Amino acid sequence: MKTTYLFVAAIFLSLAAIADEPIVKQTKVNVTNINMRVANAIVVSSLPFDAPSAGRVVLRFDGYCVSDSGDRIIVAASDIPDWGTNDGAVAVMAPHPDFKRRAFSHTRIYDIGAGIDTFYAVAQNYVNEDGSGIASVYGHLTLEFFPAAGPALVIDSNIDFFNQDVRTAQRVVAKVFSPAEPAGKVLVHADGYIFSAVGD
Repeated sequence: MKTTYLFVAAIFLSLAAIADEPIVKQTKVNVTNINMRVANAIVVSSLPFDAPSAGRVVLRFDGYCVSDSGDRIIVAASDIPDWGTNDGAVAVMAPHPDFKRRAFSHTRIYDIGAGIDTFYAVAQNYVNEDGSGIASVYGHLTLEFFPAAGPALVIDSNIDFFNQDVRTAQRVVAKVFSPAEPAGKVLVHADGYIFSAVGD
């Protein structure tokens, strides 16, 4: 029986009512052949936002990275021009010298007050440095704002599922509780990364 090591940062977004749409902003990320092997994270895009009231921001950085085999590129959506460990970032690595493109998605949720804040998409070559450190990142930084006084709920949770067998049976790695609300629609989004045995 093989063991699978899994860590996933998960974000669950529950929309209790669809009548009041969230405020959505998006910007492109398009950086080509940048040296990512630097002491601090590189801001590959930023998104200023003037919140009309207190609420929650769902910030998502997704796209793909082209890098040398042997380089681990950290990518993150963040409220500061840097990243943190565990669910504060995800890592991508080219699996083969001839296959250098890897997709990613990283989502964070932030409580904010009324006023101007800036949000970031960042990248950095970190720990694994067997390639050149040169990488390209393409994608989008997307912000969704939900007012605290609005009808929509934003619920988030982490998945911490370590060293468990997932071959012999389907496993529930996490669940999230939502209070009883009027009928509506629910959007569930999970992202993160997985460690597993070679071949699985």
